[in-house]
Parts: sequence; C-alpha cells; structure tokens
Amino acid sequence: MKSRPILFSAPLIPPLVDGRKTQTRRLVLGAPDNAIQAVPSLLAHGGDLWDFRPNLDNPKAIRCPYGAPGDRLWVREEHYRYGHWEKVTGQQRRTRTGRQRWRFVADTSEVLFDAPAAFRKGRHHRDPATPAWHKRLARFMPRAFSRITLEIVEVRVQRLQEISEGDAQAEGVEPYTPPHGHISPEQRVPGPGFDRCRLGDQPHRLPFADLWDSINGKRCPWSSNPWCWCLTFRRLA
Repeated sequence: MKSRPILFSAPLIPPLVDGRKTQTRRLVLGAPDNAIQAVPSLLAHGGDLWDFRPNLDNPKAIRCPYGAPGDRLWVREEHYRYGHWEKVTGQQRRTRTGRQRWRFVADTSEVLFDAPAAFRKGRHHRDPATPAWHKRLARFMPRAFSRITLEIVEVRVQRLQEISEGDAQAEGVEPYTPPHGHISPEQRVPGPGFDRCRLGDQPHRLPFADLWDSINGKRCPWSSNPWCWCLTFRRLA
C-alpha cells in the first residue's frame, strides 16, 4: 500500500466531506489523441499500468499517477495559515527572469479550512514581513495538515464524455432540475456528448460537464473528450 497526495479544488471539498463524492476524474497526461482503446497492461503490478492503443500493435503504456486499488490518497485543499513573507537567499533567490523570489513563513502551526474574518490572498507588496492570515493554495498543503484520507477502490480509464448519469452523481454534483418539472424545447442542450439531451434526462451529468469546464475548460474542455483516470474511492478519515 502506497500513499500519495491528490489536489481537490474548493467546490469539491463539501461533497467530499459529507460523503456524496466517491469518484473523481483526472486527465491522463500523455495519452495518444488517436488511441481507440485503453486496457490494463499485462505488465501491471496491482492494476496501475494501462496500455493506450492507437492500434493493436503499438500500445503506449502509462502508469496511473494516483496508484492502484488499495492505495491511499491524502487530500490537498485550500487552507489558511498565519505568517509572513521573507526573501529567498542563496543561489535560488532569483527567478528565470531575474526577479526576487519570496517564501511564505508560518508563524504558528495553526491551520484553518474556513476563511478567517480578514486574510491576504498573497504576498502584500508594501509590508510582506507583517504577520497576517494568508490563503494558501492546495498545492502548498503539507501532509501533516491534511484532514481527508481516501482509499482507492477501483481504477478505470475512459473518455470523459463516457461518464454515466450514475457516475456523475458519484462525482458529488448537485442535480439540475427543470423549472416546475416542465421541459421545453428551449431546454435541449447542444454540444458534443449531449445530442438530443434534455435537462431532465441527465440531471447529474449536465452539471458535471459544467463543473469540469469550470476547472479544466481552458486546458481540456468537455468538448475535447479527453482520456481520464476514473478513480472510485472510500473515505477513511
């Protein structure tokens, strides 16, 4: 059993905490655009290696960076720390463009998950050395402060638009509901993956597509239908 970090954006934390979210989908980096099939590799140890096949003769093996069933994931999320900023010294003090590097220094071991009454979103240019509450991005969360631990139950690979209504519900999204239960022709949803679809037909799948685009839309929108790691998990803590 291995333990790895995984980032969750702020909108995904509430359904994760209350148990509504038991699946997550993440981009498969390096997957061939022309791959027509993804199957577990015969070389896999524990189910973490998959073959992406543009054809039967030239598979590209890609290892799931999140692990295999039985492995654990500790969640990184946005949080708040009390501290100040200091200039980086030594050989790493400059960026590639020659600008001064800064580092955040925590003044206490306290961590908050709900926003305090007043906080800074980043380094304050006029008084960086003044201690204050700061909003810290998920990628800066140390393992010691993680409050959520997940165990992987299943790993699958599929195209994004192959998500079913049931799996979209397991992603923890709130369902869309048509006004007064009536679906008009104007409520038909256009676009790839939603041909002839109406709001009432897929109340979870539609908001999942919107959620995906709000997080990944600039890089790999729903319409691009990328390959995804589909992780099913259960919460341990």
